[in-house]
Amino acid sequence: MKLQFFFFLLLGLATLRTADGQACNYGDTEFAQNCYHYIPNLMTYNDAVKTCKQIGQAIVHIKNSSEAYFLTSTAMQKFGATYSAYWLGLRRTSGNGAFRWEDRSPVSYTNWATGYPFESYPNVAVQISNTKWTSVFDYQKFPVVCQYTGHYAPATTQPPTTKRTVNAYCNGAQLILDNRCYFFFNTFISNYEAKLACERRGLTLAVITSKSTANFVSSTAVQKFGNTYDGFWIGLHRKGSSTTFHWEDGTPVVFTNFADGYPYENEEDVIQQLSNAQWMTSLSDRAHPYVCSASLY
Repeated sequence: MKLQFFFFLLLGLATLRTADGQACNYGDTEFAQNCYHYIPNLMTYNDAVKTCKQIGQAIVHIKNSSEAYFLTSTAMQKFGATYSAYWLGLRRTSGNGAFRWEDRSPVSYTNWATGYPFESYPNVAVQISNTKWTSVFDYQKFPVVCQYTGHYAPATTQPPTTKRTVNAYCNGAQLILDNRCYFFFNTFISNYEAKLACERRGLTLAVITSKSTANFVSSTAVQKFGNTYDGFWIGLHRKGSSTTFHWEDGTPVVFTNFADGYPYENEEDVIQQLSNAQWMTSLSDRAHPYVCSASLY
């Protein structure tokens, strides 16, 4: 399935300053006083390092989980679903030796996917679907994120920066997208049971606010559930035969994706199809797998 992504500059996701308070170059994003420039061209690791240097920047390094979530969520929007990963400025010093950051700063934080790093794989890429790191070869090709320090006004005129804290309930998320984290559960239960299961984890049934998000969630669900099921519970519902649907967490309904002929009368709850990401109403007591989500910040 070819997925098309749209980039939304969301308040709280990225900060751009202009005029005398400009922090980052136009179009770049800022987090904790660092600026990030996203280059979607596929290139080898050495070319990625060289490309960042040519524009006076450095290949990105990640120092904590908050930065990891921010970068990967934004990379998903910038690069779209075409790419599986992007380069990280981390590499082995030699053979099966220790890893080091390209800028030679200490490695105090790692985020390896299960089973990684592989022996003799010298470089590292960040998975766009879940922020995890995988070891790769330097001749493989990925897009790159470059990093530089923001341009800040003197402290007396610069308002304090509020550090964003990642929602603790997002720890271990299987998908990060559009400022939300998603969890996939391959257990067949009713809508009511699915709601309770999400709530026990501090989550709600999944909120989906754009076509691109719907496509990517269904694509990930196929990987998690297989493609033998018709759909999974999401957090959209209505009362009785009302024509107005609501998201479980109160998010305004600005996007709908109902299949032809839906919603059916007297069906209050909604599943999203695995095959095409479209929505169908369903009786509440039917059993489906389910997806939970929460706001990332």
